[in-house]
Amino acid sequence: MKKIVISLILVLLWTFAYAESEEIIVGVYPNPPLLYENEDGEAEGLFIDLLDDFAKQEDLNLKYTFGSLDEMFKNLENGRIDWIPGIAYSTERDEKYYFNNEVLFINWGQVYSTTNSEIAAMEDLINKRIGVQKSDIHYTGTYGILNTMNQFSFDATYVEFENKEEIFEAISNNTIDAGVVNRIFGMLNEGKYHVVKTPIQLNPVRMHLISLDDGYADTFNHFDEYLRDLKDDPNSLYHLSIEKWFGNEIIASIPKWLGQLLMILAGLSGLLIVSVLYARYQVKIKTKEIKKFNQNLEAMVIERTELIKKQQDELVETSKMAYLGTLVAGVAHEINTPIGVGITVSSHLEELTKTVKENLNEGKLSKSAFEQYMSQIEEGVILLLDNLQRAGDLVENFKQIAVDSHDLDVDEIPLKNYTEMLIKSLMTQFKNKDVSFEVNCDAALMITSYAGSYSQVLNNLIINSILHGFENRSNNKIQMNFKEDPQGIILIYKDNGIGLSEVIKEKIFEPFFTTKRGEGGSGLGMHIVYNVIHNRLQGNITMEDCSEGACFKIFLKDLKGEK
Repeated sequence: MKKIVISLILVLLWTFAYAESEEIIVGVYPNPPLLYENEDGEAEGLFIDLLDDFAKQEDLNLKYTFGSLDEMFKNLENGRIDWIPGIAYSTERDEKYYFNNEVLFINWGQVYSTTNSEIAAMEDLINKRIGVQKSDIHYTGTYGILNTMNQFSFDATYVEFENKEEIFEAISNNTIDAGVVNRIFGMLNEGKYHVVKTPIQLNPVRMHLISLDDGYADTFNHFDEYLRDLKDDPNSLYHLSIEKWFGNEIIASIPKWLGQLLMILAGLSGLLIVSVLYARYQVKIKTKEIKKFNQNLEAMVIERTELIKKQQDELVETSKMAYLGTLVAGVAHEINTPIGVGITVSSHLEELTKTVKENLNEGKLSKSAFEQYMSQIEEGVILLLDNLQRAGDLVENFKQIAVDSHDLDVDEIPLKNYTEMLIKSLMTQFKNKDVSFEVNCDAALMITSYAGSYSQVLNNLIINSILHGFENRSNNKIQMNFKEDPQGIILIYKDNGIGLSEVIKEKIFEPFFTTKRGEGGSGLGMHIVYNVIHNRLQGNITMEDCSEGACFKIFLKDLKGEK
């Protein structure tokens, strides 16, 4: 009997030991330095350091297996692996997988391009070949490159790769025009390839450890406690590994208290997107009408003058809608940078606050730690307010111009401030152009006129200088000199571009005359300027002789009596 009891105890002990040593299969995909397979076929990286240390403390038996990110997701769903570290959170993924709570890392997407490219904004990616990683959240996520481009109705060709190294190689070989990788990979590898970082950033994400379901819920809870303890200790493995792999990076999570602000900004972005889509729709409609009209134009020479007269107002409105549409796209891209900085700073402040709160509850909060916390809060709030103010200024600027573009009533225009505001808004579309402006105008000079029509004239003149006068040139300059006239104001507009031939000077205000036939030029820009000035603003425009570039003398009547 005694032998039987001993045997049963040994069996139970063996079963318990076997259960304790049961393997947990961890999927590793190439995302250095966070996690990857080294030359010896072993798992390595920041997340691997943390998992190995955690496994020792919890007596876990981890086994690493390797493959692409797409393969790891498939293996997890088929039960071939148990965990995947370093997965970006999204609501769609949250419905399919089980996430640990504590954030491992914060990251976002970064667009790179070829060395000879001039990609500076989302619209520059239209009809380009963009390299993406299969199953990457910066590709197919809600705020990834695919959905962001689709929201603006921007068409592009997406070339899928298994890993980020292949994307950078394809950019270097000019196989693709641009590629999307996460910011850490780009920061550490851009010097190894012939690639250029663009100003385009998108899709801030939190990175976690995931399993297929909540079967590892208790283990994940222990892992959360383990991470929080490491983050609280500046000399812990967590901070030492960060320094080891890529120096002092800001590790943060998306703050809960920022929700209302993000909802407001998201709503604003939605309105901007709707405005862009509506403007593009209107432009497409008008463009189709103009194309159809041009097809029959040669057979209708006798009726040409009468038809142009009838469609004059329609062309003016089409130009306004096109201007507003491109302005919206420019403002939407510009506002992305201060919002992204605000999210990152706010995330960092939330993480600091969480740590201080936990230390306070546990009676571990020292005076020096609290003073350091207050100092970081002060610095973060200043940075956050600066970026929110920048975003607010962009929105206010856009709102004023958008309202003016459809204003049917005359109003008092402070010429210097309003002109500088128009220039600033317009140049969001031409960031990569080397253009400087000189506005010589008394700050107190006012005129009563149609603000929308004035902005339309200025917009067409500047775009004409950039596209025609400054083509393949540098050190470009546009000068505007305002002076008061008994009946209004006189504006001398001139640039230092290539200038105009005598033939072009004679025909510049004629409809459908363009030097860019077949390259997108419609020949309507200066014709619209002429008609808006003469008919809407009750003034006139003439070409003036100058030593270089193009020069226009514009008289705008003060319409104070019509207000």
